[in-house]
Amino acid sequence: MKRWSFAIGSLLLSACATEAAPRLSCGSDGPYTYYFPAGTFAEKPDPDRLPPADENHDGELRVRQRYSESLSYLGAGSLSCGAPTAAEAYRLVWLRSFHAPVIILVSRNAGLPTLDLILPDEKQHGGKAILRQRHALSSSEWLRLTEALEEIDFWDLRPNDELTGAFRIPGSDKVQVRLGGKDGARWIIEGRSGRYHVVDRWSDGDDVVAVGRIFLELAQLNIPEEDIY
Repeated sequence: MKRWSFAIGSLLLSACATEAAPRLSCGSDGPYTYYFPAGTFAEKPDPDRLPPADENHDGELRVRQRYSESLSYLGAGSLSCGAPTAAEAYRLVWLRSFHAPVIILVSRNAGLPTLDLILPDEKQHGGKAILRQRHALSSSEWLRLTEALEEIDFWDLRPNDELTGAFRIPGSDKVQVRLGGKDGARWIIEGRSGRYHVVDRWSDGDDVVAVGRIFLELAQLNIPEEDIY
């Protein structure tokens, strides 16, 4: 049986997430570069294929801001910023419309893989306390995850597969992207192994979601199937 270590800290969610104190930036492009470098979720699409602007779209900065707020709320570190803390690391950031966020980090140093889980503790203070769990992984569990990432060509996937629906703001170089549907989940997988990469998919991103499910299984989370979307 695996031994779990627990460290619960009290962290209150701001009534307005956008009012939370921003994390320090890794560069000069604003506070939300701490978790995701500026431009992470934007590309320059073909101008001939750009649809008209739509007020229901969010900008690339807003995407980074939204995801950064969830990571900051849970007290997670940055995988892209600063010196690496592991020789190889992969992280799932799972943001669901109707459930609390979940962060799972799988990393390896000196051949010893570990898994770190961060999520709100719903049994403590209405889910406003943060639950942290860590346990060791076997070599076969590590191999299962890394082979699954290799099968989907993780390092070569576009960060956001919805960019074909992006549009350029008139009179500027800014590009805005869709954020998926109303109800569902974002499956965000980051990787750092001598380089940094991230892929972000909505609930119907089959390949990425399949790898995300492996993270959930390795974390031994007992989540009802109807709550995995």
